[in-house]
Amino acid sequence: MRALPPRAAAIAIAALLIAACGGNDDDTPDMGSSPSPSPPPLATVGQPTETIRPEPEAPPATPPDSGPRERSEPAPTEVPDSSTEPPPGVVALFPGHNDLDTDRINLVVAASGWGDFDRFVAFAKEILTFDGEPLLLDENGEPTAAAATASQAAFGLFAIEPWRSSRQLFNVWYLTEQADDPTPTLNRGQNVSGLPNELVVYLVPDFEFESVAGQTSFFPPDLPDRDGGFFFGDVLIDVPTTAPFSVASNLAHEVGHAMFGLSDEYVGDFLGFDGRSDLTSYPACAEDRDEAETFWGAIAGDVDPMFEIWMETLRELGLGFRPADVEFFRSRVTVGYVDGGCYGVDGSYRATQDSLMYGEIPVLGSANRQWAERVLALWSSS
Repeated sequence: MRALPPRAAAIAIAALLIAACGGNDDDTPDMGSSPSPSPPPLATVGQPTETIRPEPEAPPATPPDSGPRERSEPAPTEVPDSSTEPPPGVVALFPGHNDLDTDRINLVVAASGWGDFDRFVAFAKEILTFDGEPLLLDENGEPTAAAATASQAAFGLFAIEPWRSSRQLFNVWYLTEQADDPTPTLNRGQNVSGLPNELVVYLVPDFEFESVAGQTSFFPPDLPDRDGGFFFGDVLIDVPTTAPFSVASNLAHEVGHAMFGLSDEYVGDFLGFDGRSDLTSYPACAEDRDEAETFWGAIAGDVDPMFEIWMETLRELGLGFRPADVEFFRSRVTVGYVDGGCYGVDGSYRATQDSLMYGEIPVLGSANRQWAERVLALWSSS
């Protein structure tokens, strides 16, 4: 689900934009009146929530065309398309990469409600950032090939670790037929594409509800039983026609739910305690200090290496933070014991103040990443 209610999102992001632009002369980020920990500014990951989007008077029927682009196609891996043919209606999104003769996860992108199917295919290629680099966006939120005109860098799924360094574990496809109503399939355990190890991402323009992920058949810390008919959840992404590329990190957030069984970490801070009886959500949410130390005590003080990739990428693009702000954000992704946990109950804990599963920043956090890598290690790409 999305990370922030409307007012909190607006205050938090506006405050951090001031900090990123050097609004203060001292060494402390200007957090303004932000009532609680907040996601990064738009200059880092694009707009992270649906709640700050302007409402159009008359939205177009399909997402805007991204215009001419010089963004290169990702280079094929060392394994070309296999001789095994995919089922009818299933097409490689990145020709030259897929191989059905190897042990891989099949990520399938599906359309629903697109008036121009070619635009859907082009958008799917862009939003996944399969070349491992963030999508550069101009001040209007549209893709740009020139770093000089970029004001935002949208980190999609494959620009974020551990997906970024695990692209060889994935085949990526799209379905040639649009889905009339994708919602019944989200928690289904039924196969849509005819491919094994399937995870389907539905891209739906101006969906009537917020983005959502289906439940996996396994619950951390239990790994998926590959011999026991396990399934990933599916994902439905609401693509706003006013700012379609703003969903890049939200897509990764929802795949975190659907692929790894990760939980939302923002619930208590932004929505308040929801009354649940179980405050445990492995690997990053614990009901008390003893459980927290059991879950992530061995990596306390660690910082997910993706943080350095994020910061370095922004510096290279001219979108970087002041040194004091870099350290501020580093502290928010350093593994520790954050009181209030994921659900806002004193004496419960979460592993980091911020993460992909909290404010949709492009850093999973070491506790989540360690678990995600254990899941991905079940596939060999051989």
